[in-house]
Amino acid sequence: MVKFVVTLVVSAFLTVVTVAKAQTLECGYVTLRLGEPEKEAVEQLGINGYKNFASVDESQPKIFQTFLGPGGLPPHPVAPTKVCEVEFVKHKITYVARHWNENVRSELDAIHNVVEAIQAIMPPPGHATCDIFALHQPSPEHEGESATISCGSHTITIQVGKANGKSTYDISENIGSM
Repeated sequence: MVKFVVTLVVSAFLTVVTVAKAQTLECGYVTLRLGEPEKEAVEQLGINGYKNFASVDESQPKIFQTFLGPGGLPPHPVAPTKVCEVEFVKHKITYVARHWNENVRSELDAIHNVVEAIQAIMPPPGHATCDIFALHQPSPEHEGESATISCGSHTITIQVGKANGKSTYDISENIGSM
């Protein structure tokens, strides 16, 4: 009986740790988690050199903020991003995104960022069952292709195309939903 209870407690603890880890995302030097209070998140982002890009009306129940940073700090070696997008609903985080397009000077750099982004969403021991979606987006202003890889609560979207005649791309990772 005691062995069963200990096994049950350890199993529950590991599940909570796994779920908690899966619900966080590093934006530079800041680790944000789904459900985190807005005040704590904004304070941590500010301490770590991020500046709020969007003006925010505190009376609004749903807020989407883009933070630019990390200011004078060097890019974080694991999560190098200058843009951290955070959505708050009722003053709690419901969505976090970071972009993997820093330091891209060549096609090889871009491929390296794609590989790092995919590795970042793989849970230990490095193998997972993931869903992959492809999308073609034709319109007069923008034409592009995208692939979305969803592993658990993390999603990577890789986009390439043209907007108003100019080549564009983005590699973004997010948790939560908008």
